[in-house]
Amino acid sequence: MIVLDRMRKKSKASVFFSPARKKALKAGFRSGLEQRVSNELHSANVTHDYEPSDRKLPYYLKSKAHCAVCGSNDTLERHEYIIDFYIHKTNIVLETKGKFDRPMALKMLAVRDYNPEYEIVMLFMSNGKIGRGRYSDWCEKNGIKYFFESDTDKWISYIKGK
Repeated sequence: MIVLDRMRKKSKASVFFSPARKKALKAGFRSGLEQRVSNELHSANVTHDYEPSDRKLPYYLKSKAHCAVCGSNDTLERHEYIIDFYIHKTNIVLETKGKFDRPMALKMLAVRDYNPEYEIVMLFMSNGKIGRGRYSDWCEKNGIKYFFESDTDKWISYIKGK
Protein backbone atom coordinates (compact mmCIF):
# COMPACT_ATOMS: atom_id res chain seq x y z
CA MET A 1 0.00 0.00 0.00
CA ILE A 2 1.39 3.40 -1.02
CA VAL A 3 0.62 6.52 1.05
CA LEU A 4 0.31 9.87 -0.69
CA ASP A 5 0.89 13.01 1.37
CA ARG A 6 -1.19 15.40 -0.68
CA MET A 7 -3.84 17.61 0.87
CA ARG A 8 -6.95 18.33 -1.20
CA LYS A 9 -8.03 21.91 -1.61
CA LYS A 10 -11.74 22.37 -1.04
CA SER A 11 -13.67 24.70 -3.30
CA LYS A 12 -15.41 27.58 -1.61
CA ALA A 13 -19.04 26.87 -2.39
CA SER A 14 -21.71 29.44 -1.73
CA VAL A 15 -23.34 28.66 1.63
CA PHE A 16 -26.49 30.18 3.08
CA PHE A 17 -25.66 31.94 6.33
CA SER A 18 -28.56 31.95 8.78
CA PRO A 19 -28.61 34.67 11.47
CA ALA A 20 -27.41 32.05 14.01
CA ARG A 21 -24.53 31.06 11.73
CA LYS A 22 -23.54 34.68 11.15
CA LYS A 23 -23.50 35.24 14.92
CA ALA A 24 -21.43 32.09 15.44
CA LEU A 25 -18.94 33.12 12.75
CA LYS A 26 -18.50 36.51 14.42
CA ALA A 27 -17.80 34.72 17.71
CA GLY A 28 -15.15 32.51 16.04
CA PHE A 29 -17.19 29.33 15.50
CA ARG A 30 -18.11 27.58 12.26
CA SER A 31 -21.73 26.95 13.26
CA GLY A 32 -24.42 27.89 15.74
CA LEU A 33 -24.29 24.33 17.09
CA GLU A 34 -20.60 24.66 17.92
CA GLN A 35 -21.23 27.97 19.67
CA ARG A 36 -24.09 26.50 21.75
CA VAL A 37 -22.01 23.44 22.69
CA SER A 38 -19.10 25.66 23.74
CA ASN A 39 -21.46 27.74 25.89
CA GLU A 40 -22.81 24.57 27.57
CA LEU A 41 -19.28 23.29 28.23
CA HIS A 42 -18.32 26.64 29.78
CA SER A 43 -21.50 26.69 31.90
CA ALA A 44 -20.69 23.18 33.19
CA ASN A 45 -17.07 24.18 33.95
CA VAL A 46 -15.71 21.61 31.50
CA THR A 47 -12.18 22.57 30.44
CA HIS A 48 -11.89 22.24 26.67
CA ASP A 49 -10.27 23.64 23.55
CA TYR A 50 -12.17 24.55 20.41
CA GLU A 51 -10.36 23.49 17.23
CA PRO A 52 -6.95 23.28 18.91
CA SER A 53 -4.24 23.85 16.31
CA ASP A 54 -1.80 21.59 18.17
CA ARG A 55 -4.13 18.56 17.97
CA LYS A 56 -4.81 17.95 14.29
CA LEU A 57 -5.27 14.20 13.95
CA PRO A 58 -3.83 12.41 10.91
CA TYR A 59 -5.98 9.92 9.04
CA TYR A 60 -5.81 8.14 5.70
CA LEU A 61 -8.43 7.46 3.05
CA LYS A 62 -8.20 5.35 -0.10
CA SER A 63 -7.01 7.50 -2.97
CA LYS A 64 -8.07 7.47 -6.60
CA ALA A 65 -4.52 8.37 -7.59
CA HIS A 66 -1.93 5.79 -8.58
CA CYS A 67 1.68 5.61 -7.49
CA ALA A 68 3.99 7.33 -9.97
CA VAL A 69 6.86 5.02 -8.93
CA CYS A 70 5.33 1.55 -9.11
CA GLY A 71 1.95 2.22 -10.80
CA SER A 72 -0.06 0.71 -7.94
CA ASN A 73 -3.71 1.76 -7.61
CA ASP A 74 -3.72 0.64 -3.97
CA THR A 75 -2.84 4.02 -2.43
CA LEU A 76 -3.85 5.99 0.63
CA GLU A 77 -4.05 9.74 0.89
CA ARG A 78 -3.08 11.50 4.12
CA HIS A 79 -5.44 14.06 5.65
CA GLU A 80 -5.63 15.99 8.91
CA TYR A 81 -8.76 16.13 11.03
CA ILE A 82 -9.46 19.37 12.89
CA ILE A 83 -11.03 18.50 16.23
CA ASP A 84 -14.21 20.44 17.09
CA PHE A 85 -13.72 20.15 20.85
CA TYR A 86 -10.92 18.52 22.82
CA ILE A 87 -11.95 17.82 26.42
CA HIS A 88 -8.98 18.19 28.76
CA LYS A 89 -7.89 15.28 31.00
CA THR A 90 -10.13 12.81 29.15
CA ASN A 91 -8.79 12.42 25.61
CA ILE A 92 -12.37 12.89 24.40
CA VAL A 93 -12.80 14.42 20.97
CA LEU A 94 -16.30 15.87 20.75
CA GLU A 95 -17.47 16.15 17.14
CA THR A 96 -20.59 18.26 16.60
CA LYS A 97 -22.71 17.61 13.54
CA GLY A 98 -25.86 19.10 12.14
CA LYS A 99 -25.77 17.15 8.87
CA PHE A 100 -23.94 13.82 8.81
CA ASP A 101 -23.44 12.17 5.42
CA ARG A 102 -21.57 9.14 4.04
CA PRO A 103 -18.27 10.95 3.29
CA MET A 104 -18.23 12.35 6.83
CA ALA A 105 -19.03 8.90 8.23
CA LEU A 106 -16.07 7.37 6.37
CA LYS A 107 -13.84 10.20 7.59
CA MET A 108 -14.89 9.68 11.23
CA LEU A 109 -14.18 5.94 11.02
CA ALA A 110 -10.72 6.66 9.61
CA VAL A 111 -10.02 9.28 12.31
CA ARG A 112 -11.06 6.79 15.01
CA ASP A 113 -9.07 3.91 13.52
CA TYR A 114 -5.85 5.90 13.05
CA ASN A 115 -6.06 7.63 16.46
CA PRO A 116 -7.09 4.97 18.99
CA GLU A 117 -5.72 7.01 21.92
CA TYR A 118 -8.71 9.38 21.56
CA GLU A 119 -12.36 8.63 22.23
CA ILE A 120 -14.52 10.05 19.47
CA VAL A 121 -17.91 11.20 20.78
CA MET A 122 -20.50 12.42 18.28
CA LEU A 123 -22.93 15.16 19.26
CA PHE A 124 -25.75 15.50 16.74
CA MET A 125 -28.25 18.31 16.39
CA SER A 126 -30.93 15.67 15.65
CA ASN A 127 -31.24 11.99 14.69
CA GLY A 128 -31.22 12.50 10.92
CA LYS A 129 -31.03 9.85 8.22
CA ILE A 130 -27.84 8.41 6.81
CA GLY A 131 -28.29 5.75 4.15
CA ARG A 132 -31.15 3.46 5.20
CA GLY A 133 -30.84 4.22 8.88
CA ARG A 134 -30.41 7.00 11.40
CA TYR A 135 -27.30 8.66 12.81
CA SER A 136 -27.80 6.72 16.05
CA ASP A 137 -27.95 3.40 14.12
CA TRP A 138 -24.66 4.22 12.39
CA CYS A 139 -22.95 5.07 15.70
CA GLU A 140 -24.20 1.91 17.40
CA LYS A 141 -23.13 -0.25 14.45
CA ASN A 142 -19.63 1.29 14.54
CA GLY A 143 -19.17 1.41 18.32
CA ILE A 144 -19.08 5.21 18.58
CA LYS A 145 -20.62 6.97 21.57
CA TYR A 146 -23.21 9.57 20.57
CA PHE A 147 -25.59 12.10 22.05
CA PHE A 148 -28.09 14.65 20.83
CA GLU A 149 -27.78 18.35 21.52
CA SER A 150 -31.16 18.39 23.28
CA ASP A 151 -29.89 15.85 25.87
CA THR A 152 -27.48 18.36 27.42
CA ASP A 153 -27.55 16.78 30.89
CA LYS A 154 -26.64 13.35 29.45
CA TRP A 155 -23.64 14.42 27.35
CA ILE A 156 -22.32 16.82 29.98
CA SER A 157 -22.61 14.07 32.63
CA TYR A 158 -20.81 11.61 30.37
CA ILE A 159 -17.93 14.03 29.77
CA LYS A 160 -17.67 15.03 33.43
CA GLY A 161 -17.73 11.37 34.48
CA LYS A 162 -14.58 10.55 32.49
